[in-house]
Amino acid sequence: MLYKIILAGGGGTRLAPLSTEDNPKQFITLVGTKSLLQTTYHRLNIPDEYWIREPATLFVSSSAKYKDKILQQLPISEKNLILEPERKNTAPALALIVKTLEAQGVQPDDMLLVAPADHIIQPQVDFEYFLHLGTERAKTGKIILFGIQPTYAETGYGYINVANTDTITPILSFKEKPSLAVAEEYLKAGSYLWNSGIFLFTLATIQQAFQSYCPEIAQRMQGSLEEFLQHFSSLPSLSIDYAIMEKVDNIQMVVMREIEWWDIGDWERLRRFYEKYPRLKPESIST
Repeated sequence: MLYKIILAGGGGTRLAPLSTEDNPKQFITLVGTKSLLQTTYHRLNIPDEYWIREPATLFVSSSAKYKDKILQQLPISEKNLILEPERKNTAPALALIVKTLEAQGVQPDDMLLVAPADHIIQPQVDFEYFLHLGTERAKTGKIILFGIQPTYAETGYGYINVANTDTITPILSFKEKPSLAVAEEYLKAGSYLWNSGIFLFTLATIQQAFQSYCPEIAQRMQGSLEEFLQHFSSLPSLSIDYAIMEKVDNIQMVVMREIEWWDIGDWERLRRFYEKYPRLKPESIST
């Protein structure tokens, strides 16, 4: 079974003043007629490996303060919400996802697709194709990260240095958001891809990764979900890249070639999107 988890807990501060702490960007209609969260929900409400569309396998990970907003925007039940008692970074958020799915009976060989709520990806059929490529590798114990071929020198994204130009390729290193000069070098080299932040792995694979590479969080994952939540505030605020992905040796990248991917992270990227797709700009948005 494939479980899909949307990461929707960000504050969206780089799109202020439109995006606020009380109403961050994932709940706002920035593209077309749906919020970014709704757009991501419809993208991920896709068939599993047996070609079954099952809404019960789609979860939203967010802050507890956004519970009502999520339920207003999506046709999901409360048991499909994974709510952080307080905002941490992506490693504690993923650990809470793991504990919640464990408690709901998800099996070790079930797969988890984890994706941010603020992306635009098209066409859908190509996205599903690359996802199916990833599932075949994830079944064998690999952690799959989806990468994007850069189309310009972007300084607001993390980059991944890959071993070759194959569609499925080993990862050599993670690179932080670069200066413009470095981003231009990455673009010219051709072996550096944008880090989409979309991951795929089995439950057993990510459990083992926490145990091996992030013991400060893994030790709190040994008890029940209730016990984990009691200690959530004491967990270190680490990104999943830093805590696990930069350290593991069983990670591979699926390069989503010829796909259009937009991370609607700040005003400059939103302006770029509207310049290309002016008809998708809501009348209420002023850039």
